[in-house]
Amino acid sequence: MNRSQVTILVIDESVMVRRVPETLLERDGFSVLSAHSVPTAVQTMKAATIDLVLMDVSPSHRSAIVQTTEMRREFPDIKVIAMSGFFGGNPPSPSRLRAHACLSKPIRPEALRYSVHSLLAEHLTPLPGVH
Repeated sequence: MNRSQVTILVIDESVMVRRVPETLLERDGFSVLSAHSVPTAVQTMKAATIDLVLMDVSPSHRSAIVQTTEMRREFPDIKVIAMSGFFGGNPPSPSRLRAHACLSKPIRPEALRYSVHSLLAEHLTPLPGVH
């Protein structure tokens, strides 16, 4: 499958924060949608086929784990990458957040590319420089 056939949904309440992964992923050829909240994202997911979700989680959103669990219950095949500025240099285990991977913000382009490619490897041709 070619990357333009893969749709990634970026969820973060900050437009400026969403733009960083959107730009990086679009440069790699992915189709990217965005939402400012999980409820809005779920509506988007009902209307479009989403292959991977990149979502912000923070202590101020205590229900993020509940929302991730509910989202994955409704869309069991969805891959989820949790991102947060509160992880510091030591992100928690992805399973603790009901995610497939965790990234610290600010997001490093190579970490984002590696995580996305790893989770979608079965659907994609390899990206140059990503192993």
